[in-house]
Amino acid sequence: MLVFTAGQPAFDALDLTVTNAMAYVYTPVFDYLFETSVKTDNNIHNVYLQSVLETANPGDMYAGIMNDMARYLGAIYRATSSVVTQIEYKDVVYTWDALEPNIGSNWYNGLTSLVSVIVADFMGGTLTDGVTLKLGDGTFNYYLELTFEVTMDLDQNIIDIVEGAIDYVYVDYTYLAESVVYEDYTVSSLYYNEALLAANPTDPNKGIMDDMARYLGALYRVTGSDLTTIIYKGQAYTWNETLGLLGSNWAYYDEVFMADVTLVSVIVDD
Repeated sequence: MLVFTAGQPAFDALDLTVTNAMAYVYTPVFDYLFETSVKTDNNIHNVYLQSVLETANPGDMYAGIMNDMARYLGAIYRATSSVVTQIEYKDVVYTWDALEPNIGSNWYNGLTSLVSVIVADFMGGTLTDGVTLKLGDGTFNYYLELTFEVTMDLDQNIIDIVEGAIDYVYVDYTYLAESVVYEDYTVSSLYYNEALLAANPTDPNKGIMDDMARYLGALYRVTGSDLTTIIYKGQAYTWNETLGLLGSNWAYYDEVFMADVTLVSVIVDD
């Protein structure tokens, strides 16, 4: 297949399909979660608010982005005057399978859907903030870049809790961190190796984990806190006072092992 640029009729037809797909309306109506979606040349860039994504899918913030992508890929086929007959990704060609019941994308190679492969690559870290696809009309190719970014937009109440937890004082614990600073949705701690070794000679990192456990506990204990949930890697953790831990009591109940699993234990294992 040939690769070509704007100004050629075949390119313009493929480019028009990409543009029309952005305006395609599903029945029933599907509401995309992005705040803005802007096409520049062969790139479509979506901007998301973290709060919107987490509200739509509390256990998996990125599910909304993948759902949007699936619907858009479906719209590429369904859009008015679409000329796209195949999509290539990682040297594998996917064609439209009308027998598949998906209400979004039905691009398949045998029994494998394009969306499932892209999602797996995001989950595996192969993809991070976008994907490049090769659209074809049977003769010519069009390289489409789909990229996204997530804007943090915590409300001021949560920011106040995060900052307030830094100053929370335990009567039985002194942090090993030399300094702890909040800036731009990030809490950063500075440690001196000498202090970590003095506290735990055989495992200096233990002091960092102990500090983290106490800070996570402070998020709940600090005056004015109304936090009810912390989500880590798609799992929701709630406060379980019955655990009786001096720092963090964020946990979930594992139905398989019939036991409480703490957030700190999972982070330490990771």
